[in-house]
Amino acid sequence: MSMDELLLPNNLPNPSEAEERPMEKDDLEADLPSSIQKAIAELLQGEKEQVLHLDCLSDELYGAINANLWGGCITEEQADYLRKKYL
Repeated sequence: MSMDELLLPNNLPNPSEAEERPMEKDDLEADLPSSIQKAIAELLQGEKEQVLHLDCLSDELYGAINANLWGGCITEEQADYLRKKYL
């Protein structure tokens, strides 16, 4: 197929036809950046110890998720999953 044929509108790939495997829950938490892992661990420890600054720990995790999302280290799907699970 020539380059001109590829550029015709009917030859463009259809995004809905792309075979994308939905991420599993384990995949969404695999290889998270260390700042997110640290914030999750501190939040869980804070919940366990019933600390008074739990709001600060959850804010720290929220910030780590956002920073890594906008930095391109995690996907939007991962960010949404982490927010729903931990916040």
